[in-house]
Amino acid sequence: MATPQNARLRMEDTDMGFAGCAAQRRLLASRIPVTQDEPVTAPVQAHSLDIDPAVVPGVWERWVDVSTWPEDDPDTKAATLEAAPAVGVRGRVVPKGGPSSTIVITRCDPLQAFYLRTPLPLATMSFEHDLETLDTGMVRMTHRLVFSGPMRGVFRRLIGTRIAAGFPQVMQSIVTHAGQAPAQ
Repeated sequence: MATPQNARLRMEDTDMGFAGCAAQRRLLASRIPVTQDEPVTAPVQAHSLDIDPAVVPGVWERWVDVSTWPEDDPDTKAATLEAAPAVGVRGRVVPKGGPSSTIVITRCDPLQAFYLRTPLPLATMSFEHDLETLDTGMVRMTHRLVFSGPMRGVFRRLIGTRIAAGFPQVMQSIVTHAGQAPAQ
């Protein structure tokens, strides 16, 4: 199986002897692709809720206004973007008890999809948020966590399981703040 070009670049970058430090994260952040052309290379961790379409604009606002993330996610201390949400816009997220990380928006389709990536040593962590209208008239709100790169399995086990375990609580909080409790 061929290694994606961006994963090869990351492996070469980490051979410089500064794996895990801030300089590497900055270098890797500059190499994060902003297209959806890369195939999914790790098992996906996801959670979905079916919500009333009337709450979709509020959910969208909670996703793209990253300053609200700490209100919905007890594991997030702070989040910022350098500009209005759009593909290629960079920002920072600070988890409680962890170092800040670069985030890059890789997809931003209003009221449909909001994707972000953050570099990790020899891996990339992606958060994918989707809103899909169902035949029932409800909207499926999905939050996915995907790891790619040579160390994807390690990071999935080290941090992915804990992050994904919080998805139900985070999503319920987003919907509640957006004006409606999730459908049962």
